[in-house]
Amino acid sequence: MRAGAGLLLLSMLLPGCGAEERALPMAVDAGCDAAATPCRAEAQGLSLRFRLVPPVRPLSRFEVELTAEGPSAAPIEGVEVRFEMADMDMGLNRYRLDARGEGRWTGVAMLPVCSSGRSDWLARVRIRQGRRTREAVFAFRVQGH
Repeated sequence: MRAGAGLLLLSMLLPGCGAEERALPMAVDAGCDAAATPCRAEAQGLSLRFRLVPPVRPLSRFEVELTAEGPSAAPIEGVEVRFEMADMDMGLNRYRLDARGEGRWTGVAMLPVCSSGRSDWLARVRIRQGRRTREAVFAFRVQGH
C-alpha cells in the first residue's frame, strides 16, 4: 500500500484525523440575513432557528443563538459555528455553542476585519447527532465594516 493511500485510510478510521466529516445539508430560508432576523433551516424532521444578536460588527463580541425543534432534534451532541466568506480565506473562525436545555444552544463569537471591505459572511452551522452530522449555511452582513 502506498503511503498516501495508507494516510487516507487512517484518516477515515480515526475520528478527528484528516479530512472534515461530510455533513448532510439542510435547506435554509433564501434571502434571510441571520444578523438581522432569526433564520430557519430544515431537513428530515429537524428544524433550526438561527440568530446572530445584533449589532454584528468586526472585532466586537456578539451572541449566537440556535434552537432545534422537531422529532429529529434529540439527541444533539454538539453544535459548532464556523464563520467564513465565499471565495476568501478569513482564517479559522470556529466556535462551539453550549447547550442550554430544551433544544437551545448559545455562544459568543467575534469576527475579524475584512481588509477588502466586504461585509458579506456565511455562518456554517454543524449539528452532531451520533454518527450523523447535519449542516446549514446562513448568510448575513456585518455592520460598520
